[in-house]
Amino acid sequence: FHIIGGIALGNALNNVWLKLRGQRASLGNGCFFLLWGSGFAFMPLAFGGGEEIPAWFLPMQLLIIITAMGIGALWQSALQEWAKPLFNLNVGLMLFGSVFMGFGMLFGFAVIQDAESTFPGLIFIGTFGLIGLGIFLFGLFGILKSFRS
Repeated sequence: FHIIGGIALGNALNNVWLKLRGQRASLGNGCFFLLWGSGFAFMPLAFGGGEEIPAWFLPMQLLIIITAMGIGALWQSALQEWAKPLFNLNVGLMLFGSVFMGFGMLFGFAVIQDAESTFPGLIFIGTFGLIGLGIFLFGLFGILKSFRS
């Protein structure tokens, strides 16, 4: 939560900075990430407080938040350029297929509790696994085909 919230806060600060310099037209996205990132970054600190935590806990959490804010604010454009080849339809299909297979296996194995529930669980695993595998392979073959041409 601290890392996600810190990066969202860094993104908001980057958007505000670009708006103040006249490089961005709207500030709505930055305001949203400012509110959302603040909740994600700092709310766990309120829940994690207490007398039983060690003295280094709060400074370490603040260091994590500040580091993530720096990454989100300062290295955002560099990270976007680095990851741009990853954002295409085929990689998205591979990711979706992998998640589909994983959830199918997770829920299928959760259904299997005893010998009577083995068959429905295996059907669930097989169905979601094969559909996820098909989606994954469709994306993989699309990537391999792009290397060929």
